[in-house]
Amino acid sequence: SLDTESGLLTALNGARLLTSLSTPLPDDVSDLAVSPNRSALYVLTLSGDLQAYSTTTLQPMGAPLVTAVSGPWSVDVSDDGSTLAIGTDDGVTVVDVATGEVAARGIGTDGSTAVGALNRDGSMVAVNEVTTDMTSIIDVATGNVLGEVTTGAAAAEFLGDERVAIQALGSTELTVYGLDPSGLTPERVIGSMPPGGGLTLSPDSTVLLAGGLEGSAILLDAATLELRGPVVKTRGSRTGDFFFNEDSSLAGLSSDDGSVTIIDTSTGFEVTVFEGLTGSLVSEFTGADTLVSTSTSGGGSATWSLDGRSAIGDAQSVPAYVGQMRSINGGSTVVAALIGETDSEVIIAPSY
Repeated sequence: SLDTESGLLTALNGARLLTSLSTPLPDDVSDLAVSPNRSALYVLTLSGDLQAYSTTTLQPMGAPLVTAVSGPWSVDVSDDGSTLAIGTDDGVTVVDVATGEVAARGIGTDGSTAVGALNRDGSMVAVNEVTTDMTSIIDVATGNVLGEVTTGAAAAEFLGDERVAIQALGSTELTVYGLDPSGLTPERVIGSMPPGGGLTLSPDSTVLLAGGLEGSAILLDAATLELRGPVVKTRGSRTGDFFFNEDSSLAGLSSDDGSVTIIDTSTGFEVTVFEGLTGSLVSEFTGADTLVSTSTSGGGSATWSLDGRSAIGDAQSVPAYVGQMRSINGGSTVVAALIGETDSEVIIAPSY
Protein backbone atom coordinates (compact mmCIF):
# COMPACT_ATOMS: atom_id res chain seq x y z
CA SER A 1 0.00 0.00 0.00
CA LEU A 2 1.02 3.65 -0.34
CA ASP A 3 1.23 4.04 3.44
CA THR A 4 3.53 1.01 3.72
CA GLU A 5 5.77 2.27 0.91
CA SER A 6 5.89 5.72 2.51
CA GLY A 7 6.97 4.16 5.79
CA LEU A 8 9.63 2.17 3.97
CA LEU A 9 10.92 5.30 2.28
CA THR A 10 11.16 7.11 5.59
CA ALA A 11 12.97 4.24 7.33
CA LEU A 12 15.48 3.65 4.55
CA ASN A 13 16.16 7.36 4.18
CA GLY A 14 16.79 7.45 7.94
CA ALA A 15 19.40 4.75 7.44
CA ARG A 16 20.92 6.83 4.61
CA LEU A 17 20.29 3.93 2.23
CA LEU A 18 17.40 4.80 -0.05
CA THR A 19 17.47 6.95 -3.14
CA SER A 20 14.25 5.87 -4.86
CA LEU A 21 11.58 3.30 -5.39
CA SER A 22 11.86 1.63 -8.78
CA THR A 23 8.48 1.45 -10.46
CA PRO A 24 9.58 -0.32 -13.69
CA LEU A 25 10.38 -3.55 -11.86
CA PRO A 26 7.62 -6.14 -11.36
CA ASP A 27 6.00 -6.68 -7.99
CA ASP A 28 6.26 -10.49 -7.76
CA VAL A 29 9.99 -11.19 -7.97
CA SER A 30 11.07 -14.78 -7.38
CA ASP A 31 14.81 -14.37 -8.03
CA LEU A 32 17.36 -11.85 -9.28
CA ALA A 33 20.63 -12.38 -11.16
CA VAL A 34 23.24 -10.10 -12.73
CA SER A 35 25.14 -10.85 -15.94
CA PRO A 36 28.91 -11.39 -15.57
CA ASN A 37 29.65 -8.15 -17.43
CA ARG A 38 27.26 -6.34 -15.03
CA SER A 39 25.22 -4.84 -17.89
CA ALA A 40 21.97 -6.78 -17.36
CA LEU A 41 19.79 -7.48 -14.35
CA TYR A 42 17.67 -10.61 -14.86
CA VAL A 43 14.36 -10.57 -12.99
CA LEU A 44 12.37 -13.80 -12.64
CA THR A 45 8.79 -13.38 -11.45
CA LEU A 46 6.40 -15.72 -9.71
CA SER A 47 4.08 -15.30 -12.68
CA GLY A 48 6.68 -17.02 -14.85
CA ASP A 49 8.33 -14.18 -16.76
CA LEU A 50 12.06 -13.66 -17.15
CA GLN A 51 12.98 -10.11 -18.16
CA ALA A 52 16.38 -8.50 -18.70
CA TYR A 53 16.76 -4.92 -17.44
CA SER A 54 19.56 -2.48 -18.15
CA THR A 55 21.62 -1.99 -14.99
CA THR A 56 22.24 1.64 -15.89
CA THR A 57 18.64 2.67 -16.62
CA LEU A 58 16.62 -0.14 -14.99
CA GLN A 59 14.49 -0.18 -18.12
CA PRO A 60 13.51 -3.43 -19.88
CA MET A 61 15.93 -4.63 -22.56
CA GLY A 62 13.45 -5.71 -25.21
CA ALA A 63 10.65 -8.21 -24.71
CA PRO A 64 10.73 -10.78 -21.89
CA LEU A 65 13.17 -13.60 -22.62
CA VAL A 66 10.63 -16.17 -21.42
CA THR A 67 6.99 -15.97 -20.36
CA ALA A 68 4.57 -18.28 -18.57
CA VAL A 69 7.18 -20.57 -17.00
CA SER A 70 5.36 -22.94 -14.67
CA GLY A 71 6.38 -22.72 -11.00
CA PRO A 72 9.60 -20.66 -11.36
CA TRP A 73 11.77 -20.01 -8.34
CA SER A 74 15.48 -19.68 -9.25
CA VAL A 75 17.70 -18.39 -12.07
CA ASP A 76 21.39 -19.10 -12.75
CA VAL A 77 23.69 -17.40 -15.29
CA SER A 78 26.59 -19.13 -17.06
CA ASP A 79 30.02 -17.63 -16.45
CA ASP A 80 30.25 -16.36 -20.03
CA GLY A 81 26.80 -14.76 -19.79
CA SER A 82 25.41 -16.67 -22.75
CA THR A 83 22.86 -18.86 -20.99
CA LEU A 84 20.27 -18.78 -18.21
CA ALA A 85 18.86 -21.75 -16.30
CA ILE A 86 15.47 -21.39 -14.58
CA GLY A 87 14.66 -23.81 -11.79
CA THR A 88 10.95 -24.64 -11.69
CA ASP A 89 8.41 -27.01 -10.19
CA ASP A 90 8.77 -29.06 -13.37
CA GLY A 91 12.47 -29.39 -14.15
CA VAL A 92 14.90 -26.80 -15.50
CA THR A 93 14.32 -24.46 -18.43
CA VAL A 94 17.45 -23.25 -20.27
CA VAL A 95 17.41 -20.00 -22.26
CA ASP A 96 19.82 -18.60 -24.85
CA VAL A 97 20.41 -14.97 -23.83
CA ALA A 98 21.36 -13.69 -27.31
CA THR A 99 18.31 -15.08 -29.12
CA GLY A 100 15.82 -15.42 -26.28
CA GLU A 101 15.11 -18.93 -27.50
CA VAL A 102 14.35 -21.71 -25.04
CA ALA A 103 17.15 -24.23 -25.58
CA ALA A 104 15.53 -26.82 -23.34
CA ARG A 105 12.42 -26.96 -21.18
CA GLY A 106 11.62 -29.18 -18.20
CA ILE A 107 14.86 -31.15 -18.46
CA GLY A 108 16.34 -33.46 -15.88
CA THR A 109 13.10 -34.43 -14.22
CA ASP A 110 9.93 -36.42 -14.43
CA GLY A 111 7.82 -33.59 -13.10
CA SER A 112 9.67 -32.76 -9.90
CA THR A 113 11.00 -29.50 -8.49
CA ALA A 114 14.55 -28.81 -9.67
CA VAL A 115 17.35 -26.24 -9.49
CA GLY A 116 19.91 -25.79 -12.27
CA ALA A 117 23.58 -24.77 -12.14
CA LEU A 118 25.30 -24.08 -15.47
CA ASN A 119 28.87 -24.75 -16.51
CA ARG A 120 31.08 -21.99 -17.89
CA ASP A 121 29.61 -21.76 -21.39
CA GLY A 122 26.10 -23.02 -20.64
CA SER A 123 26.51 -26.23 -22.63
CA MET A 124 25.85 -28.37 -19.55
CA VAL A 125 23.56 -27.98 -16.57
CA ALA A 126 23.69 -29.72 -13.19
CA VAL A 127 20.07 -30.43 -12.25
CA ASN A 128 19.29 -30.99 -8.58
CA GLU A 129 15.92 -32.67 -8.33
CA VAL A 130 14.63 -31.61 -4.95
CA THR A 131 11.85 -34.21 -4.70
CA THR A 132 13.69 -37.22 -6.18
CA ASP A 133 17.12 -36.79 -4.53
CA MET A 134 18.90 -37.05 -7.89
CA THR A 135 21.61 -34.79 -9.30
CA SER A 136 22.09 -35.12 -13.05
CA ILE A 137 24.56 -33.54 -15.48
CA ILE A 138 22.75 -32.90 -18.74
CA ASP A 139 23.93 -31.83 -22.19
CA VAL A 140 21.71 -28.85 -23.00
CA ALA A 141 21.82 -29.24 -26.78
CA THR A 142 20.86 -32.92 -26.86
CA GLY A 143 19.12 -33.42 -23.51
CA ASN A 144 21.34 -36.45 -22.90
CA VAL A 145 22.14 -37.35 -19.29
CA LEU A 146 25.95 -37.38 -19.05
CA GLY A 147 26.00 -38.63 -15.47
CA GLU A 148 23.83 -38.82 -12.38
CA VAL A 149 24.13 -39.59 -8.68
CA THR A 150 21.62 -40.02 -5.87
CA THR A 151 22.69 -37.60 -3.17
CA GLY A 152 19.61 -36.40 -1.36
CA ALA A 153 18.56 -32.76 -1.71
CA ALA A 154 21.85 -31.25 -2.86
CA ALA A 155 23.78 -28.23 -4.05
CA ALA A 156 26.10 -28.45 -7.06
CA GLU A 157 28.76 -26.19 -8.60
CA PHE A 158 30.88 -26.77 -11.71
CA LEU A 159 34.60 -26.39 -10.97
CA GLY A 160 35.40 -26.70 -14.67
CA ASP A 161 33.81 -28.37 -17.66
CA GLU A 162 34.79 -31.82 -16.42
CA ARG A 163 34.51 -31.42 -12.63
CA VAL A 164 31.50 -30.77 -10.41
CA ALA A 165 31.23 -30.45 -6.62
CA ILE A 166 28.10 -31.85 -4.95
CA GLN A 167 27.11 -31.76 -1.28
CA ALA A 168 23.83 -33.09 0.06
CA LEU A 169 21.77 -31.01 2.47
CA GLY A 170 23.01 -31.67 6.01
CA SER A 171 25.86 -33.92 4.86
CA THR A 172 29.34 -33.47 6.32
CA GLU A 173 30.90 -34.84 3.11
CA LEU A 174 31.48 -32.95 -0.11
CA THR A 175 32.24 -35.00 -3.22
CA VAL A 176 33.99 -33.73 -6.33
CA TYR A 177 33.19 -35.79 -9.41
CA GLY A 178 35.00 -36.03 -12.70
CA LEU A 179 32.85 -36.22 -15.81
CA ASP A 180 34.01 -38.88 -18.30
CA PRO A 181 32.36 -41.16 -20.89
CA SER A 182 31.28 -43.54 -18.12
CA GLY A 183 29.44 -40.79 -16.22
CA LEU A 184 30.28 -39.15 -12.91
CA THR A 185 33.30 -40.70 -11.19
CA PRO A 186 34.20 -39.63 -7.64
CA GLU A 187 37.51 -37.77 -7.77
CA ARG A 188 37.71 -36.84 -4.13
CA VAL A 189 35.54 -37.06 -1.03
CA ILE A 190 36.18 -34.34 1.54
CA GLY A 191 34.98 -35.35 4.99
CA SER A 192 34.50 -33.46 8.25
CA MET A 193 32.87 -30.59 6.37
CA PRO A 194 30.37 -28.16 7.88
CA PRO A 195 26.89 -29.61 7.29
CA GLY A 196 25.82 -28.87 3.73
CA GLY A 197 23.43 -26.01 3.16
CA GLY A 198 24.78 -24.49 -0.03
CA LEU A 199 27.77 -24.08 -2.35
CA THR A 200 28.91 -20.81 -3.90
CA LEU A 201 31.85 -20.31 -6.28
CA SER A 202 33.71 -17.01 -6.17
CA PRO A 203 33.46 -14.62 -9.17
CA ASP A 204 37.00 -15.54 -10.26
CA SER A 205 36.19 -19.28 -9.90
CA THR A 206 39.11 -19.89 -7.52
CA VAL A 207 37.33 -20.34 -4.17
CA LEU A 208 34.43 -22.57 -3.19
CA LEU A 209 32.39 -21.61 -0.12
CA ALA A 210 30.49 -24.52 1.44
CA GLY A 211 28.31 -25.14 4.50
CA GLY A 212 25.60 -23.04 6.05
CA LEU A 213 23.80 -25.32 8.48
CA GLU A 214 24.71 -25.00 12.17
CA GLY A 215 26.06 -21.53 11.33
CA SER A 216 29.36 -22.85 9.97
CA ALA A 217 31.16 -22.73 6.62
CA ILE A 218 34.54 -23.46 5.03
CA LEU A 219 36.54 -22.18 2.07
CA LEU A 220 38.24 -24.55 -0.38
CA ASP A 221 40.67 -23.90 -3.20
CA ALA A 222 38.59 -24.75 -6.28
CA ALA A 223 41.58 -26.16 -8.18
CA THR A 224 43.38 -28.20 -5.51
CA LEU A 225 40.40 -28.74 -3.16
CA GLU A 226 42.64 -27.91 -0.22
CA LEU A 227 40.93 -26.25 2.73
CA ARG A 228 41.64 -22.57 3.22
CA GLY A 229 41.72 -21.85 6.92
CA PRO A 230 39.59 -23.33 9.69
CA VAL A 231 35.85 -23.85 9.84
CA VAL A 232 34.25 -20.42 10.28
CA LYS A 233 31.51 -20.32 12.92
CA THR A 234 29.04 -17.46 12.73
CA ARG A 235 27.19 -15.95 15.68
CA GLY A 236 23.90 -17.46 14.51
CA SER A 237 22.57 -20.99 14.10
CA ARG A 238 22.25 -20.95 10.30
CA THR A 239 23.91 -19.10 7.46
CA GLY A 240 21.45 -18.54 4.65
CA ASP A 241 23.37 -16.14 2.39
CA PHE A 242 26.89 -16.50 0.94
CA PHE A 243 28.39 -13.61 -1.03
CA PHE A 244 31.74 -12.38 -2.39
CA ASN A 245 33.09 -8.97 -3.29
CA GLU A 246 33.83 -8.37 -6.96
CA ASP A 247 37.54 -9.25 -6.90
CA SER A 248 36.90 -12.38 -4.75
CA SER A 249 39.27 -11.21 -2.00
CA LEU A 250 36.51 -11.25 0.65
CA ALA A 251 33.58 -13.56 1.35
CA GLY A 252 30.60 -12.88 3.57
CA LEU A 253 28.20 -15.02 5.59
CA SER A 254 24.86 -13.49 6.52
CA SER A 255 23.45 -15.28 9.54
CA ASP A 256 20.04 -15.69 11.15
CA ASP A 257 20.89 -13.60 14.22
CA GLY A 258 21.38 -10.31 12.38
CA SER A 259 25.16 -10.63 12.09
CA VAL A 260 27.50 -10.71 9.08
CA THR A 261 30.85 -12.52 9.17
CA ILE A 262 33.56 -11.40 6.72
CA ILE A 263 36.31 -13.82 5.64
CA ASP A 264 39.66 -13.21 3.92
CA THR A 265 39.54 -15.67 1.01
CA SER A 266 43.33 -15.94 0.71
CA THR A 267 43.66 -17.31 4.25
CA GLY A 268 40.15 -18.51 5.11
CA PHE A 269 40.29 -16.63 8.41
CA GLU A 270 37.65 -14.32 9.84
CA VAL A 271 38.29 -10.62 9.28
CA THR A 272 35.47 -9.13 11.33
CA VAL A 273 31.84 -9.55 12.37
CA PHE A 274 29.19 -6.85 11.97
CA GLU A 275 26.30 -6.91 14.44
CA GLY A 276 23.28 -4.75 15.27
CA LEU A 277 20.43 -6.03 13.10
CA THR A 278 17.97 -8.83 13.93
CA GLY A 279 16.68 -11.89 12.09
CA SER A 280 18.02 -13.58 8.96
CA LEU A 281 19.90 -11.26 6.63
CA VAL A 282 20.74 -10.90 2.96
CA SER A 283 23.82 -8.87 2.04
CA GLU A 284 25.71 -7.52 -0.96
CA PHE A 285 29.17 -6.01 -1.31
CA THR A 286 28.96 -2.53 -2.81
CA GLY A 287 32.71 -2.07 -3.14
CA ALA A 288 35.96 -3.77 -2.24
CA ASP A 289 35.34 -3.31 1.48
CA THR A 290 31.80 -1.96 1.88
CA LEU A 291 28.47 -3.75 1.97
CA VAL A 292 24.75 -3.41 2.57
CA SER A 293 22.75 -5.82 4.74
CA THR A 294 19.03 -5.97 5.30
CA SER A 295 16.70 -8.31 7.15
CA THR A 296 14.34 -10.81 5.58
CA SER A 297 11.96 -10.26 8.50
CA GLY A 298 11.83 -6.51 9.03
CA GLY A 299 14.81 -6.50 11.38
CA GLY A 300 16.59 -3.49 9.90
CA SER A 301 19.09 -2.44 7.25
CA ALA A 302 22.60 -1.03 7.50
CA THR A 303 25.65 -0.08 5.47
CA TRP A 304 28.92 -1.49 6.76
CA SER A 305 32.56 -0.69 6.09
CA LEU A 306 35.72 -2.63 6.88
CA ASP A 307 37.56 0.66 7.25
CA GLY A 308 38.19 0.57 10.98
CA ARG A 309 35.81 -2.41 11.14
CA SER A 310 32.91 -0.10 11.89
CA ALA A 311 29.42 0.50 10.53
CA ILE A 312 28.60 3.54 8.43
CA GLY A 313 25.30 5.14 9.42
CA ASP A 314 22.74 3.71 11.81
CA ALA A 315 20.89 0.44 11.52
CA GLN A 316 17.20 1.22 11.02
CA SER A 317 13.99 -0.75 11.41
CA VAL A 318 12.52 -1.41 7.97
CA PRO A 319 8.83 -2.34 7.73
CA ALA A 320 9.34 -4.86 4.93
CA TYR A 321 10.82 -8.28 4.26
CA VAL A 322 13.69 -8.30 1.74
CA GLY A 323 14.13 -11.60 -0.07
CA GLN A 324 16.87 -10.87 -2.61
CA MET A 325 19.52 -8.22 -3.21
CA ARG A 326 21.90 -7.69 -6.12
CA SER A 327 24.58 -5.03 -6.52
CA ILE A 328 24.78 -3.16 -9.83
CA ASN A 329 26.50 -0.07 -11.29
CA GLY A 330 29.81 -0.82 -9.61
CA GLY A 331 28.11 -1.03 -6.23
CA SER A 332 26.50 2.41 -6.42
CA THR A 333 23.06 0.75 -6.48
CA VAL A 334 21.64 -2.32 -4.81
CA VAL A 335 18.36 -3.75 -6.04
CA ALA A 336 16.28 -5.25 -3.26
CA ALA A 337 13.25 -7.40 -4.02
CA LEU A 338 10.72 -7.14 -1.25
CA ILE A 339 8.43 -9.88 -0.01
CA GLY A 340 5.58 -9.84 2.47
CA GLU A 341 3.12 -6.96 2.63
CA THR A 342 5.01 -4.60 0.33
CA ASP A 343 4.99 -5.64 -3.33
CA SER A 344 7.66 -3.42 -4.84
CA GLU A 345 11.39 -3.22 -5.31
CA VAL A 346 13.61 -0.72 -3.59
CA ILE A 347 16.74 0.74 -5.03
CA ILE A 348 19.23 1.08 -2.19
CA ALA A 349 22.31 3.22 -2.77
CA PRO A 350 24.98 3.45 -0.06
CA SER A 351 25.48 7.04 1.12
CA TYR A 352 28.85 7.69 2.72
